[in-house]
Amino acid sequence: MKNAYEKAMERVEQIGNASEEETIRLTWMPKGQVAAAQYLNGQEELQSSIDSCPKEMLPHFLEGITKVLSQNITLPNSQDDHSRGDLAIKGMSVIKKDTKALEGITSKITYILNTYMMYKNEKMKDMYEETKTRFQNKVQETLVQQGKIAPGTPVPINIEAMPEFRQEWTNVLSQFDNQYSEPLNIEKEKLEKIS
Repeated sequence: MKNAYEKAMERVEQIGNASEEETIRLTWMPKGQVAAAQYLNGQEELQSSIDSCPKEMLPHFLEGITKVLSQNITLPNSQDDHSRGDLAIKGMSVIKKDTKALEGITSKITYILNTYMMYKNEKMKDMYEETKTRFQNKVQETLVQQGKIAPGTPVPINIEAMPEFRQEWTNVLSQFDNQYSEPLNIEKEKLEKIS
């Protein structure tokens, strides 16, 4: 499997007529992406990677780092995801100079991620049971209307095994996530734009 740098080099060769600036960007942005990935994996200090970058290439290098760090600030599905997002936020503080703007944005992002984790852990079981009960009632009403069971008779099928139930549960999860992903994406856009 090719790494980002090798893919970029292929692209440079394909473009052929790219401007010198575009060639530099296509060379140094992937190097920044690799540096960010190494930082997130605990293999490299971000500041030392930045310090080793030639000054004239730095904007493209930082663009690559910013892209990878931003991609790793996501709604966490696990504690590992949450820790990786925290590390990505800390990495942003290394590359962004406007500390006042950075502090305001990262505190909002941290609040969104922490709130999401807390409520997801607290409410998930209740949300699942509510969805299951609601779906079970719908199935029961349908079976009663079709004359297949008498009113008040328990539903004779495993609701959780039904694809329709799984789709309903996926929709509930998606609605829950959207409450957090939309404001998170707004803050991430702001984060990427600050200097």
